[in-house]
Amino acid sequence: MNNSTIQLKVDETKLVTNLRHAFTLRSNVISELMQNARRAGATEICLSIDDQHIIVDDNGCGIDDFSDLLTVASSGWDAQTIADESPFGLGFLAALYACQSIQIESRGTLLRASTEDILNQQMITLSSSLVHVGTTITLLQHDYPLESLQEDIVKLAQGFPIKVFLNDSEIARPHAMDQLHGIETEIGFFHLQGIHDGKGFPVVKNTQVYLQGLPIRYNNEDTFHRRFNHNFLIDLGEVGLSQGVNIVHLDSKQFIARVPDRDVLIDSKAVEQQISSVARTVCLEHLIQEKQNLSPEDFVNRWWQLAHTYTRGQTNDVFKALFNDIELIPAHVLSTVTDYPYILKTDEDCQYMQPCEKGLLSKQSLQTDFQVFKLDALMDANYEESNAIAYLFAYRVDSVLVLPELDDIFHKDHWIYDCLEVIDKPNEQFIFSFNNILKTAPFKTGAWVDTIEVIFCESCDVQHQQSGKTVTIDKDAFVLPARAIAPNLV
Repeated sequence: MNNSTIQLKVDETKLVTNLRHAFTLRSNVISELMQNARRAGATEICLSIDDQHIIVDDNGCGIDDFSDLLTVASSGWDAQTIADESPFGLGFLAALYACQSIQIESRGTLLRASTEDILNQQMITLSSSLVHVGTTITLLQHDYPLESLQEDIVKLAQGFPIKVFLNDSEIARPHAMDQLHGIETEIGFFHLQGIHDGKGFPVVKNTQVYLQGLPIRYNNEDTFHRRFNHNFLIDLGEVGLSQGVNIVHLDSKQFIARVPDRDVLIDSKAVEQQISSVARTVCLEHLIQEKQNLSPEDFVNRWWQLAHTYTRGQTNDVFKALFNDIELIPAHVLSTVTDYPYILKTDEDCQYMQPCEKGLLSKQSLQTDFQVFKLDALMDANYEESNAIAYLFAYRVDSVLVLPELDDIFHKDHWIYDCLEVIDKPNEQFIFSFNNILKTAPFKTGAWVDTIEVIFCESCDVQHQQSGKTVTIDKDAFVLPARAIAPNLV
């Protein structure tokens, strides 16, 4: 084998031609021109559009060397901009692919040429211009549908750091950092709905991420045109578009987007985890401060739902631990039994429990005024371990409150565990006796519980072993899961 050498070579003509197919979003041409204006120090961008023209005018520092625009992979920006934002020198090509001819005016210089000549690497003649301040770029005979063009400009401006005008009207920028209250973190600026907007609740999952002022798509799914449907999610809230959206502006020194569109982050899954972690930290620090500033009543009323609804299944979660030393809980986490556990109804949505009314319950009240049962939800009417006896007892005793969920709501060290009785062996914890049994028979309900064995009797007694309290049920037709209550009768 000969000791020959080879090296990487670039077919410049094919590269420039094929790059046309590298841009996946039509809006890239607008975002690139907006980004260039911002990097040039512009304080505002004015766009004028019609069926034939896209004109982008800015008041930035202008173009020092026009050849930088037409040099692939050379951005022409200063060392500080390169260090802060990692420009790639590819984006301006999107403008050349989007129209038939282009005109650029800046610092008294004019470039006017067909884009075909530029892409074919023809020599382009520069001439004089009357524009000496800022830069004006005109795309002639563009191929952008006017309605989509206008919609995309509005979306691109949502979080942009400088003013953007469209046909002389300023576009609202509700997601821009200068329009929001928020906090600077180690990875960027965070505005969390429900915290930084002063509303206190709800904190939501929907999170729109920006890099260098432009929206980031998540995991290659086009959320740019389907707003918030598949965007970043953090584990602090519910997915409900009506609830609002969190805003994150990532630090461009730390995060880089994929070329050439720059609307999808490199390793987006890892970034999602970072966003989630930082958001939780910001939220926790806020709640710690709120706990110091608010009364116990106000703190529970304002922040309980965040800590206990949105951290379900995490019994050692630090959010829930904030409430361990507060001797108040919202009444709605406990329920009352308002009907028979199984009802003669064909309606499958037969509810036999209702949350307690709004308000707060104290530890002292739960210890002195109420009995609290930890009860698993009823399964099947014929299920041998059914809690029907306990539910029936709770139905007739107003002072009994039921907690069907526990670990999902409370921290493992919460005082609620000292106030409740876990009903795990109902046939031992309750004594059930019948008075004058009339008959035992199967009954087809037509509801989600198909057929159950029921006992008909004149009355029945249910005694709670621990308290000794007994209730007598002597009215209504009795429809009870006989196999669970009196297996010897069926």
